[in-house]
Amino acid sequence: MPDKIAVEWQTWPDLLGVLRNLPGPIGPSGDFVQRADAYWRSCPKQKREKLLVARLDYPFSSPLIVGGQPLGPDRKPLPQELLVSPSLPCGIIIGGYCEVDEAVLASKTPLYTPQALLGPGEWIGLFELLDQIVPAQGPKYPDWTISSGARTIHCLQNAAKKTAYNKIRTHHSRLHHASLHGWDEEEFKNYDIHDLLEIVKPVWNQTQGWKASVMYFSPEWFVDLAKLETRQTRRSAALAFLRLLLEAGWRAEARVRESGSELYDALVAFGGQHSVKHYEAAYQLLEKCRQIIEGRRPCFIPVSQTDAFGPWDAIIEGIVKPSMTKPDQVASAVMVPRYLRPGEVGFLPLAHIIPGLFDEDAAGRMQEVINVIQTARTTAPSRKYRAANLKVEDLFPHITIRIKTGGNSVEKAFRVPLEAQRDLIEIPIEKFYRDRFAKQPPTSSEFFRVAIRIERPPIN
Repeated sequence: MPDKIAVEWQTWPDLLGVLRNLPGPIGPSGDFVQRADAYWRSCPKQKREKLLVARLDYPFSSPLIVGGQPLGPDRKPLPQELLVSPSLPCGIIIGGYCEVDEAVLASKTPLYTPQALLGPGEWIGLFELLDQIVPAQGPKYPDWTISSGARTIHCLQNAAKKTAYNKIRTHHSRLHHASLHGWDEEEFKNYDIHDLLEIVKPVWNQTQGWKASVMYFSPEWFVDLAKLETRQTRRSAALAFLRLLLEAGWRAEARVRESGSELYDALVAFGGQHSVKHYEAAYQLLEKCRQIIEGRRPCFIPVSQTDAFGPWDAIIEGIVKPSMTKPDQVASAVMVPRYLRPGEVGFLPLAHIIPGLFDEDAAGRMQEVINVIQTARTTAPSRKYRAANLKVEDLFPHITIRIKTGGNSVEKAFRVPLEAQRDLIEIPIEKFYRDRFAKQPPTSSEFFRVAIRIERPPIN
């Protein structure tokens, strides 16, 4: 096992001034600093000396946790002194955003899709800490994977293709005199844009200047919260701090939880005779799209400049633009995960959640997925099943589907009927891209090969 990082502990007052100057939920507009400071002040002097904090700054795409293993910015394991539960530290994000990844295990190659985005004021390792404090029986082996920045990003065109990568090599050879290793079909077929970053060192080095910052707490902050057997002058401050943790934990849990297995069981029971993959696809389509419309799950939007989610300028200039066939292509943006605000539009590529199903006859298989849903909707009431999870009146009017139906030149867009008609209804392809793209993406875009456009309804 590699050496663990050395922790540079600071006292609470050392960071207090910095925290109070931060915007948003950490600084003056939030109550984290106030409650934490009141709790610190309520402790005896000898106790305060043990209430320490450590700020760690993670470069873009650095893993904070991989499969439940906590790591430092140098990718070395965190030492025991930072762990507040048996396996994880507990900290609050004070700068930048982090991504919680969800593995898609049915694919031939490793695929990850963003499950959640965590920003300033949100916590790392909070569920496991609360399991200790409450106490509650949580998972014995937490399997979170969390990275610095919005790590799951995509080009509209696959920059790992031979022609695109050779353009990138030529660009950096001319500009930086950088020697990048050659394209290899067996190696590159499994690569995504993130893999390319580590190969294209000039771009990788630029992205590492972007940081997400986490402030971890020493275990002594939390040992008394499980007891609260303290004198009355401390009790109220400790309870307020504990309530802060519980509120944050509940908000986080509410965002990531799914609706359970009842929807899937209903699709199998009432959706007609289909393959298991079609039932799974119908479930994932309904569940994921509904979570996105409710603002509980990210989807993808195009961005063209660096922000609090990642160093997009470096990636666009060093990977995206050099790989383009035409300089004026709309592909000069990257698709990155975001939560939609009311009235906003985003996109979800179905290959990320249902790998393999649409590799052949994508239009026919999508129609069969819709048939599963429509059959279940009409059959369930006749079987006296309360079909609350099968209601799509609040969902189908807000989604459209784009499918590449053949070669690199044919793309079609469809809306999904609510009425008795089952067939997907073709619409102009321009309607699929409107509101997010001034110029239509390339027809051959792999990101949009089979994808859903989702519009979160505005608040009335």
